[in-house]
Amino acid sequence: MALARIPEELVGFCESGISVLLGTRDATNRPACSRPVGAMVSPARDHVTVVVPSEAGARVLANLRENGLAAVTFVRPIDNRGMQVKGRCVAVRALSAEEQARTRAYLEAFAESLHQVGMPRPRTMRLTIEPAVAVDIAIEQIFQQTPGPSAGAPLQSTGSEAP
Repeated sequence: MALARIPEELVGFCESGISVLLGTRDATNRPACSRPVGAMVSPARDHVTVVVPSEAGARVLANLRENGLAAVTFVRPIDNRGMQVKGRCVAVRALSAEEQARTRAYLEAFAESLHQVGMPRPRTMRLTIEPAVAVDIAIEQIFQQTPGPSAGAPLQSTGSEAP
């Protein structure tokens, strides 16, 4: 299957301090979800790396090792604009020094994002971010997830359908 590319105009959206959720399933289709602490889009925009806390994401990581199927949802709390990418995990690996630094910066930006909708910053800053691993996902599909008539539709790279 050819890889899908995140529209260039949405790279900053995905890498900002928005809510990120990583969904998986096991062999019996039992779902599991984890809250990554940051996302990074590859230069080619056809892979996304999410940072998953090892302990809190243990079930998700086990599912990825078992079948590789992943769905990452990105939602901006202030207006619920969102998108989802689906694909396959191609690696679970240690974080680079740059990724560790970006994870800390993400948490601060996420705390500010949630503060805008009423969540105290100190509460968000208590999220576990270490130990964590990088999960590299090859993107196969991209969907609009902003509530409304286009929710669930494939996302186009025209800018007019950007979340």
